[in-house]
Amino acid sequence: MKKVLLTTALSLMMCMGVFAQDCGTCSPKEYEIVLDSHSASFSSPTYNSSDGNHYYYGYSDQELYNILLNKAKQIYPNRSNLKIRNMKLEKTEKTKTEKKERKESFFHDVYHTFLYNGTFTVVVEDPQAKQQIVAKEAQERVLKKALSKLDESTSKALINIPIGARMAIDNITVSGSSNSDAFKDNLLDILLDKGYRVVAKEYLQKLYQEQQDQLNSGLYNPDTTVEGSKFSAVGYFINLKVTETSIRVQVVNVSTGEYEGNATVNF
Repeated sequence: MKKVLLTTALSLMMCMGVFAQDCGTCSPKEYEIVLDSHSASFSSPTYNSSDGNHYYYGYSDQELYNILLNKAKQIYPNRSNLKIRNMKLEKTEKTKTEKKERKESFFHDVYHTFLYNGTFTVVVEDPQAKQQIVAKEAQERVLKKALSKLDESTSKALINIPIGARMAIDNITVSGSSNSDAFKDNLLDILLDKGYRVVAKEYLQKLYQEQQDQLNSGLYNPDTTVEGSKFSAVGYFINLKVTETSIRVQVVNVSTGEYEGNATVNF
């Protein structure tokens, strides 16, 4: 008995999953091409409510979807993988009563029919567009997981770095994405919250360029000359690398070039 119930439950879940995937009332998805919109008019089987059976409420959503899908296949016989979207059907109940005689008494048969009128849209999938969107969604999931592990990996990498040390975010590499701004912003917040002083790498690059210009020109103005001490004030560079399965944080001592922190967290 338990096996039968389990099998029935799994079957129902599979049916629900199929309809959830092919939602007829939903709008076309990003990777679907709209062929056209069409009108629909049809009726349900007639039901006699006098026969003592349970009341009939008309077609289910899945049955309506299948009816319209069959219509779409007739309209587009050379197309495959058709889907129904924007399914908008108005249901009207029609009843008919018939008086009948039975064994010297009269009774009434009441017949019910549901009429459906409305519109629906036929679409097909664009495989290339779907592949791109699926890949983008997968990448977004990876980035979300990586961001959730950023604090943990940074804390492990900084375990031997004294609080208050100066550092600059040197390099951020995110596999499969050119957008590293979210990681840079979050890493900056984490470092400041932990009590570290962060120097903008862009500022260091500007100072370096100014120093090179002064050396090349041969002109030295004590009021404007860039001091080398401003570069040495940065004690550490911090690097971040994100792959599809892990996030790595590395801390490099600017003076020695040695790695003083290295932590990898898988997700």
